[in-house]
Amino acid sequence: MNDYKWKETMTPNWDPVSFAASCIYKKSQIFTGGWNPINNLFNSNLWKQDKQDHWEKMPIKNSFNPRNGHSLSFFKDRVYLIGGFNYESKYLRDIWVLDLDNSIIEWKCIQDSPPWEGREGHQALVFQNSLWVFGGITKSGVRNDIWASKDGINWEGDFETPPWSPRCFHNIHLYNNKIWLIAGSSSDGANNDMYVSKNGKNWELYDATLPFTPRFGSGVTIFDDRIWLFGGSDAKESEFFNDIWWFSEKEGWNELHINTPWKPRWGFNCVQSYLGNINLLCGGVRFPDRKYSAYADGWVLQKN
Repeated sequence: MNDYKWKETMTPNWDPVSFAASCIYKKSQIFTGGWNPINNLFNSNLWKQDKQDHWEKMPIKNSFNPRNGHSLSFFKDRVYLIGGFNYESKYLRDIWVLDLDNSIIEWKCIQDSPPWEGREGHQALVFQNSLWVFGGITKSGVRNDIWASKDGINWEGDFETPPWSPRCFHNIHLYNNKIWLIAGSSSDGANNDMYVSKNGKNWELYDATLPFTPRFGSGVTIFDDRIWLFGGSDAKESEFFNDIWWFSEKEGWNELHINTPWKPRWGFNCVQSYLGNINLLCGGVRFPDRKYSAYADGWVLQKN
């Protein structure tokens, strides 16, 4: 597992941002939104990558309100954006769709009042021909509710309360035809547990104490037939990490011991397996003086 290395990649004219969102759109990678704590501005910029070191800022006729902490998913040939948090200190619950194959690129709001509270730091996943939403933080607190939809408009959520604690900025990914939930922030602190589900409704505790420090805001993706986890922050936002861990069901969790040139951070805009590599973009940090900051760099983890 030492045959990996980091390479810095181009991020042309980007603003430093954290807690944006990204997904793979057919043969391209896109990311949008995020918060620049340096000037305290949210954005709705849309960037598209179709080859390594080539990002294009897409012209948009109509867009969602600037935000961070939202989710982005590729579902039924369109991109779905859900929720987030905006400059009015408001938790959002609107749902927007985007079709990049149209001659005019515009976001369209398809639902502004789904049956759940507005939220940020939730996780979205496409599974069994449905779009799913898991947890997040709302005006009334941290949640562990689960919702699913066949069209992004009509939602059902009458599932049994899962055994994992209410949390936000956790990670959920599909791996080996099962859904895996990893770490995140709960009302009583950060977690380093992991749960698994075969159907999204019934969950089992896989491991109560993973080998890394409890954390939230990590970047997680699937690559080389493994789950990969990068960085994050402790519960008090006083320590940030740049360690790298990988997991397989046969081998469990292991740390990848290679030189990591990027600075410790959380709120990765983009950790995606794309073009045979892992792409890591931007992210943020909170310094000892309690001031937030963010990065505008990009990194690629390559297998030799």
